[in-house]
Amino acid sequence: MKFPNWIIIYITTVLAIASCAELSPDEAREKLEDENIPVNEDALIANVQTNDTEIVEWLLAAGVDPNSEDGRGVSALIWAADLGYPQIVELLIEYDARVDSRESGVSPLMIAAMEGHEQIVQMLIEAGASVNLQNQDGMTALMSAAFNGHENIVKLLLENGADPHLEMSSGIRAHQLASDRGYDELATYIRNQAER
Repeated sequence: MKFPNWIIIYITTVLAIASCAELSPDEAREKLEDENIPVNEDALIANVQTNDTEIVEWLLAAGVDPNSEDGRGVSALIWAADLGYPQIVELLIEYDARVDSRESGVSPLMIAAMEGHEQIVQMLIEAGASVNLQNQDGMTALMSAAFNGHENIVKLLLENGADPHLEMSSGIRAHQLASDRGYDELATYIRNQAER
């Protein structure tokens, strides 16, 4: 039996994180001090952006807020979802990052769907992210995936309760976004799901 790549990567990520010894806050602070890394939100965001899983884990273990944001209001989880860093996403979820945060106008799930990060979409859904959360314009994760032609993510979202009937504030639905971008088969698939 052949498993999809995202399942293999997800299992590898979970095993890698599970194999890390639990650090006490004091041990984590000591490691960070040895590396001359400040224990603050800016350090967390910077190390999320560079995909430094070990430092991110130390910062979280030392007590840095997993919901830290950069100066523009973009959370660490949104950065990790946007950049496609599943190990960082897993760590942030493990440390109780809000999976439905929308500080920057989009949720981590919307960003991961837009960027085509199927494994991260799956992880966020499993962590309880709302598949029908809408931003200020009415955009959903399903619409983000449809707009960019990410067929597997569209199917994953629909299988997990995404509503194809939801509309943006302009009245546009997911199937129309796919169609407008030339993803006609995907548009038909979404429309067929909406008619069920």
